[in-house]
Amino acid sequence: MWWWCSGDYISGSDARDLFWLMHSLPELRVLEVRMMSRSVDLFAAAFKARAAPPGLFVLAGVQELVVSNCAAFLAAHCPGLRRLVLREGDACAVEVYPPLAARLAPLHPGLRGAGGVNAALTHFEAAASWTESEVCFLVATFPGLTHVALRTESFCYRASLGTIVAILSGLRCLAVLRLAKIARLDMGYVRVWKRGIFEYKTEAARKALWVENERSRVEAENAVARMVFGEMGGLRECWVGEKRVARRLGEGAMEMGLRWVWERRRKEEVEEKGDLSELALYVQYKAERAAVVRRTEVCM
Repeated sequence: MWWWCSGDYISGSDARDLFWLMHSLPELRVLEVRMMSRSVDLFAAAFKARAAPPGLFVLAGVQELVVSNCAAFLAAHCPGLRRLVLREGDACAVEVYPPLAARLAPLHPGLRGAGGVNAALTHFEAAASWTESEVCFLVATFPGLTHVALRTESFCYRASLGTIVAILSGLRCLAVLRLAKIARLDMGYVRVWKRGIFEYKTEAARKALWVENERSRVEAENAVARMVFGEMGGLRECWVGEKRVARRLGEGAMEMGLRWVWERRRKEEVEEKGDLSELALYVQYKAERAAVVRRTEVCM
């Protein structure tokens, strides 16, 4: 079920009606909610009203919840939740990320003080500043996580990657970790081609630049993989960005030490918009750069 709250409601009764609607769907398992911050007051008013019967605001059947940041409080209403995704707000309602604990704090008075621990949640994805306190909150609140995606719209995480990995190692069941792309993880890796590419007039000269850029990128990515797999013995996959994933080799390879294999995917085709001459040049450069990407390799 997809639910869009534009804010065009007049009282808390409208919020209660939405919960009544969901209770009329006994097979509802996946719920996506997008709403603006101005709609939060309507829910607060509905939760304080005495006319609501017990259990109206509990969505026991929902197992997957995808919400905008200001609707994250709904996670407390889903005791059977297995997967939680916090999405960024729409462009018309851009907000600075509040701390993760504040976003997930229950809005309903009857749900406050319950401790907030949900050991049943296995999948978590959110964009945040990822301070040390936020990562600690994540581990303490959802100790049963098997899949974690730490997204960010800022240049890098607030906490160092080493600190984040050390804290996440407390998640004993964690199997898949998704991190930001390498340019946001390693300040020493700089995509120099973006600044110098127009000075290279021949394909051969550009290829040398692509090769050096890829060598630097692979070195930085392997440093991340080495840290992550070394700290988390049960981790199977580590994604660095959306297109590059390192997978730990099986038990049979462990006698040779810690090893992993990379899979690096080609990016989607560029959207056809803007100046056509610039588009053609971008496509050409992109193809040249993609040609030197190390698609797969075993590392240690």
